[in-house]
Amino acid sequence: MQKLRFSIIGSLSLFLFCFAVAPLQAQSLKCDPLPKVDWWSQSHEKVNLTVEKRYNGDWAKYIKRWQGYRDRMQKTFKANSVAVVKSRGIKMKGKVLENHIKQIDQRIRVLNCLKDVQAKPALSAVEKISDEKNTEQVASVSEKNLELEVTAQCSNGSIIFKITNLGSEWPGLSSINIYQTNPRTLLSKRRMKLKNSQQVTFRMSAKKIKKAGEIGIWIEPTWEKRAFKFDAKKNCR
Repeated sequence: MQKLRFSIIGSLSLFLFCFAVAPLQAQSLKCDPLPKVDWWSQSHEKVNLTVEKRYNGDWAKYIKRWQGYRDRMQKTFKANSVAVVKSRGIKMKGKVLENHIKQIDQRIRVLNCLKDVQAKPALSAVEKISDEKNTEQVASVSEKNLELEVTAQCSNGSIIFKITNLGSEWPGLSSINIYQTNPRTLLSKRRMKLKNSQQVTFRMSAKKIKKAGEIGIWIEPTWEKRAFKFDAKKNCR
């Protein structure tokens, strides 16, 4: 009888543990896959365990380590030098190193997503609606001479768009177009040329978007023709 009691308690504990962990695992699936680099951990679960065991759950410290690595690789690339992965005997330079830096940037974006998943408890239906409105939306643009990260976020009723150039310096000017999406109406247009790693921010005030509803942004380069498609959209009403 006592053995049966222990068995029931053990099974119940396992059930409660799985019930608590399952939501986080399901949420982590919403994060993009980690880039496939042979000497990196490539599963969300392994990353979560690494942060928990080696960094005592300190995601900021773990991500800062990767940001430092990215900065060192970028410095090496700009100096046209060779980056060496000693544990693998691998040397990277030029285009190969540039692609590796993009992989680091991609990994950092996924790590930030996993950090947010771990930090947030399960939300109620009402909280989910509010959370969706306030969450920063992130989109990637990858085309010829155009490698961007575009984010959209609400802030006190305003919409903030951020554009980060993850690729090389633009060969020419681009128009940054901001629209009311329905009906499509141009609200703002600015021409500029971004350098590597340069970030620009555009804010549409609550007053300007009060009647507009959903706002979208589209980057239009001069060196090639892009089919029209909003790079990011947000409704902060």
